[in-house]
Formats: sequence, C-alpha cells, structure tokens
Amino acid sequence: MTEPSDGSVLDATFESESFDRISIALHWIAALLIVMMFVTAWSREAVDHDTRLVSSLMTAYRTTGVVTWIVGWVRLVWRYNFAYLPPILENMSNLQQWVAKANGLGNVLFRGRSFSSFIWETRSVHHHLIRRDHQSARNLRRFALRRPTAGSRYPEGPAPHPITVTGPAAAPLPPACLALWWWGPRGRKNTMPFRTVVLIAASVILGISKKVAVILEALDFPKIDPVARSTLQRWVYRADKYFGGDRGDILLTLRAIVESEGNGPDALLDPILRAVHSVCRPEWTNRGIDWIAAFDRIDLRALHQQMRDLKMLHSV
Repeated sequence: MTEPSDGSVLDATFESESFDRISIALHWIAALLIVMMFVTAWSREAVDHDTRLVSSLMTAYRTTGVVTWIVGWVRLVWRYNFAYLPPILENMSNLQQWVAKANGLGNVLFRGRSFSSFIWETRSVHHHLIRRDHQSARNLRRFALRRPTAGSRYPEGPAPHPITVTGPAAAPLPPACLALWWWGPRGRKNTMPFRTVVLIAASVILGISKKVAVILEALDFPKIDPVARSTLQRWVYRADKYFGGDRGDILLTLRAIVESEGNGPDALLDPILRAVHSVCRPEWTNRGIDWIAAFDRIDLRALHQQMRDLKMLHSV
C-alpha cells in the first residue's frame, strides 16, 4: 500500500516541477526554427552571392524568422494565460527571481535566443539590409535638402524642377526650409505647420529677390522676363549658399541671360549654365578673377547654337 502511495507522490512531485507538454512543445519548435535560421544564414554566407540560391536562402531565412516570431508570441500568450509554471526555488533571492523572469521574457521576445546571439545574428546576416536602410535614409535627407538646387550644384544631373512660389518674386524654396520641415517641431502629421514653412520661405525669397534687384540696377541691366529672373534668383542663392556670393557665378548667369535669348520664349538658361559649369575645373573657383576670365573664354553663343543644332533643347 505504501509503494503506490510513494509512487503517486513521486509522480505528483515530478509533474509539479516540470512544464506542461504544450509549453515544452512550443519551446522545442522555437529551438528548431532558430537552428533553421542559423543554418540558412550560414549557408547564405558560404555560397556565391551572385546565384539564385542566395535569394532562396534569404527568403527561407525571413520566412523562418516570421514563423519564429509567431511561435514566440504564442509561447508568451500561453505562458501567461494557460501554462503550468513550476514554482520558483525558495532559496532564490528576489533579485535572482526578477532577473530570471526578465531573461525569460526577453528570450521570448527575441525569438527564443539570448540577447548576445540576437546581436550577433543582426550584425552578420542583416548587415547589408541595415546598410541599405541607412543609405535610403541618407538619400531621403539629401533629397529633402538638396533637390531644389540639384541642377545647379550637380551639372551632370537631370534638369531641375525647383519648388517655386508664384508671383514676381518666384524663387526656389531653399534647403534650409526643407531641413526645418524634416527635423523641426513635429505636428500631428509629422510635419511643420504650413504657415510656418511659408513664413520662413518668404523671408529668404524676399532677401534673394532684393539682392537680384540691386544687382540689376547697379549693372543697368535691361528688363528681363519672370522666367529669366527666377533663374537668376536661383543661381544667386546658390552662389550665396555655397560660394559666399561668388561674383563670377553671378556674372556668368547675367551673360547667359543676355546671350541665350533669356528674354524670349526660347530661353535656355539652365542647360547652358549646367554645360558651362560642367567644364569648369574646381581649382578655378579658388582663383577669383582667373575663374571669371575662364568664363570669358567660353563661347556661349556657339555652345547655344550647337545645342540647338543637336536638337537637345526641343523639349524646352
């Protein structure tokens, strides 16, 4: 009579000190999925990256990762709602108990592995993904900061489509305004209030417009149309922003306005200015008057006519 009693007590004691079967099954499923993730990751590093097998391994890795996340959340829900948890050892201090609970919760959230292995796997397997994400973020910031002056700063690039405001003082929004929009105080839709952006842009635009007017009055320049004036304002802003008000850049713009029919419907200022700047070497920008003299050696009329003959400007 004692043996069955002793056996039942031992069975009860054994059952009370172990997890339930579903918890154990979920644990081993997560462990197998983690092993599969490591195998696919190591296999991807071992094969040639130019083969189609790499794409298949990466797909298998991501799929296994998603399934592991799902199993991890199922474990978490089961653990805190239905699972049988063996009692914590009585000789453990409160600090050790909290560390054990935090470690168990962290391992569930980190797909069942330790934090160190998660960091290792992130750096080795997802290194190219993280680098691509960072590059995308940098490109987005560069787009926000430099796109309004892309055609002037990068002559080899496509024709610019500056963000302008209508009216006699039409000029592109400066990169500073977009920088404030990008990093400034965030509103309900993660942007600055439109009124704030308009006020900032207007203050800069009026300053550039006034400077252009002063230049034209000082040079006794003939009246130009709004399109040519807008181009001049854009290039004056570029000169102030990047070259501290370079006189050669402004004079080149004025020459281009006069010599490329800047006052007529066939004004082709941007293509000519970009073409001229593309042949100017950087050292010229550091020689002041020599840089202006280099501009004078460029035959704008011949360049203009050659571009027309090649039918490069038919879309303007």
